[in-house]
Amino acid sequence: MDELSISILGALLLLGLLLILIEFFLIPGTTVVGIIGSLIMIAAVVLAFYSQGTRIGLLFLVVAFIASGISVYSGFKVYTSNKLSVNSAIDSKSYLQEETIKPGTEGVTVTDLRPNGKARFDKEKLQVYSLGEYIKAGTAVEVDSVYDHKIFVKSKTS
Repeated sequence: MDELSISILGALLLLGLLLILIEFFLIPGTTVVGIIGSLIMIAAVVLAFYSQGTRIGLLFLVVAFIASGISVYSGFKVYTSNKLSVNSAIDSKSYLQEETIKPGTEGVTVTDLRPNGKARFDKEKLQVYSLGEYIKAGTAVEVDSVYDHKIFVKSKTS
């Protein structure tokens, strides 16, 4: 095998480290990118021993261990600090009050209900659920019940 230059071996080492960092910070959980990066780093170290000798090979090995250790440490530090995740939660309720839409309220479907879709009650367009039946758009409906902020309707013709 021809001797590889130190710059090519260094580029391989950096590419492997870059792939490991991408695994930690951009696409965590895939492991494929991290494994490929690790294999590239191992190949760079082995090729450094093979083509450049023991001294350069050991240098590459130490650099690979230090760089890997720093990237793993920083990856876990960011992971445990939750800086890359959204910690807010939606804790509000639907604006729909059971008092505004009551059983018997009449409306017209805007979309097909299969079994859910949209219906218009007065000037409000709301998400509604049929009682399991298919109801075409433009059909007159009547509210059957309101439960847990869900409006259940039935066709006026049935």
